[in-house]
Amino acid sequence: MTGRGMSLIATVRRVLTALPGPASARIVRDRLKEDLPLSQQAAHLIQPFTSEQLRWPESAEWQYELNVFVLATVCRGRPGTAAQQRLADLHDAALAALASDATLGESLGDGPPGGHADLKGLVAGFRHGETAAEKSKPGDPLAVVTVCGLCSLTESPIESTTLDGSPLFDSGPNDLAVDSPRHETADRLFSGLRGALVVDLGERPRQIVQVGRLSAASAAGLAQLESAIEAKIDGQTHALIGRDGSTYSTVRVERFIRRGPVEVGNRWHRPYRIEYTELLRDED
Repeated sequence: MTGRGMSLIATVRRVLTALPGPASARIVRDRLKEDLPLSQQAAHLIQPFTSEQLRWPESAEWQYELNVFVLATVCRGRPGTAAQQRLADLHDAALAALASDATLGESLGDGPPGGHADLKGLVAGFRHGETAAEKSKPGDPLAVVTVCGLCSLTESPIESTTLDGSPLFDSGPNDLAVDSPRHETADRLFSGLRGALVVDLGERPRQIVQVGRLSAASAAGLAQLESAIEAKIDGQTHALIGRDGSTYSTVRVERFIRRGPVEVGNRWHRPYRIEYTELLRDED
C-alpha cells in the first residue's frame, strides 16, 4: 500500500478509536493471525490490502487512488447468541462512522469503480462491500468482516474547458477530440481532355466531440447542469475554449447525449457526449 494509503488507514484507526464503547482499534498485517485475549471484549482490526490507480474513461488527466482494506470486528462469544448481535452492531457503527467522518471525508472523493471484486461498480469516496459473519472454529473469536475502499483524487488539470466563458464542465473530467481541418475538392471530366480538372471547393466545417462526466451534490443540481448545456443547442454560434487554450470561436452545439444512468456516491454523476460543428468564419 502507498504512503497516501497508509496515512488514510491511520485516520481510519483514529476514527474507530474515538467511537464510544470498549472496542479497541488497531492496524494489523494479517487479521487471521491476531489473537484476542479472553479479557478483551471486542476489537476493530484494520488490515491494509492494496492500492490501485484508477481513471474515468472520459479522460486520463484525472487520476485517482483507491486504497483497499479489510475491516474485521472481533469479540469472544458463541455463534447465534446476543454476543454475535452486539458484534454486528459494533461493526455497523464503525462503518457508519467512517462514512460520515468529516476529517476522513476531506481526503476522499467519488471516483471510478474498480479494485477488489466486492467494490466494483461503487463510486463513493468511502465504499464498502457486503458485510459477512466469518465462520469460526471452537475457541476462535467471532468476527464480522467487510472489504472497504478509500478513494481520493491524486491529479487533475488546473485549466478548464469553457463554453462562452462558462465553466459548465468543471464538475468532472472531460476531453475534446477535434477533427482535422477539411478542404474539399471535386474532379471534373471533359470530353477530349486527358485526366481530370480539379475544382477547389474550399474549406468545410469540421466536427468537434467532447466527452466527459458531470457531477453535482444532488439529482436536482445534476439536472440543472444538463439543462444549462442543452440551452446552448439554439442554432447560434458559441465560443469553445479547450484546456490547452485552443479556441473555436464559431461552434454550433448539435447534440448533448446522456451516455448512461446516473451514478451515485457522495455526489450524483453522469457521463455525456457533446457534438459540435465548427462553422467557417467570414473573411474580413
